[in-house]
Amino acid sequence: MKKITTPLFLGMILIVVSCSKSIIESSDDDFMEDVKTEEPTNGYSAENPNVLLIIADDMGMDASPYDTSSNGARGLKPIMPNVQKLYENGVRFENAWVYPTCSPTRAAIITGKPATQTGIYKPGDHLSGTEKILQAFINENTNDTYDTGVFGKWHLSANSSVIEPMGITTYKGTVGGGVSDYYSWPLSEDGITTTISDYYTTTAYTDYAIDWIQERKKPWFCWVAYNAAHTASDEFHTPKDANMYTTTGTKNIRMYMQMLEAMDYEIGNLLNSLDAETIANTVIIFIGDNGTPGKVAQNPFKNGNSKGSLHSGGVNTPFVVSGYEVDRKGVSETAIIEGTDLYATIADICGVEDHDTAFSKSFKDLLINDVGSIRKISFSASGSGYTLRNDHFKMTVEDNIEYLYDMNSDYEETNNLLSNTLSSDAQYAYDAFKTEYERLK
Repeated sequence: MKKITTPLFLGMILIVVSCSKSIIESSDDDFMEDVKTEEPTNGYSAENPNVLLIIADDMGMDASPYDTSSNGARGLKPIMPNVQKLYENGVRFENAWVYPTCSPTRAAIITGKPATQTGIYKPGDHLSGTEKILQAFINENTNDTYDTGVFGKWHLSANSSVIEPMGITTYKGTVGGGVSDYYSWPLSEDGITTTISDYYTTTAYTDYAIDWIQERKKPWFCWVAYNAAHTASDEFHTPKDANMYTTTGTKNIRMYMQMLEAMDYEIGNLLNSLDAETIANTVIIFIGDNGTPGKVAQNPFKNGNSKGSLHSGGVNTPFVVSGYEVDRKGVSETAIIEGTDLYATIADICGVEDHDTAFSKSFKDLLINDVGSIRKISFSASGSGYTLRNDHFKMTVEDNIEYLYDMNSDYEETNNLLSNTLSSDAQYAYDAFKTEYERLK
């Protein structure tokens, strides 16, 4: 197995592995502030920074490594010092709303469209080859400025032969929703599938991304989608070098946390592989694709309010942005955003002037200043219904039954306001949700 050494992350991130767990420290908490003013000297413009998008699988707010008590999440937390450091040097979005399962979220990010437009409501639905995906949109509007690589889980088509023709420079990973074994799995590359043995997927995807980035001669957009912490054959597992990771909690929760911590360790390897010039010109985005699986969900997301659910535990996930020109550091932002907004935001970061679309709104300005909400309503859906929310209320329609919740006082969604006469504010929100859903259709 290929091993990655972890040199000093240039003051931003220092990983120290003890006998019990990986611990991160920084020799300079203002590292990103320091390097932000450096002028790149590798031949490309700072107007076109690199973008590193990292997607965790099955990681809800109850599994976030940072405190999410404002959203009611509590319980055992994974030790993820690298993701924690990203937050300390950037912005975490408390109200990032995605889809309750993985394929719809990935489709929303890569097309900037809701499920009502892509037709992708559940795992196994396939993305049309006619969609203008994010990578193609960027290069068509920046004179082919970017190299684009996608590594890891795809889960948007039946095979990998259609991926690169859609506008991606390089794809290497697993096409399906999961793997039956994290150490033995089908690798798809150039439309060909081979079996990989004794190579942990979390490590492999990281290595593929590192090798690809090191070969780039122009700006790059690198999409790394881990399988972790999705089950393999419906089971969690303990990664090798288990003494590095969490040893508390029930068996399933402990293994789930260990899978996330192994992913964080590899994120550290990936970030540490970037030299000073490269990290100074890179925006780093970390997001969970849907909520925590039910059998490891923690309060308040137990009993069906987790992965697969349109409740908060299924569609509200960790989301952090750090790096180049992210001036707000250690900020907890409550503005409403959704997965589709990554399309316009990443395009905006990459220099696309006309980036906003009918369904995707750039939140780039929120990385620099407190400019307030960039959208009034977010949307998510599943095969059984849909949900919309604003900064106060959340409406869900599931199996033709309507629910309305006050998210300021009832994040756990226990009191359906539609059971009684609505206040004027609630009625206004309810009517606005109905109007927005008609627009989205």
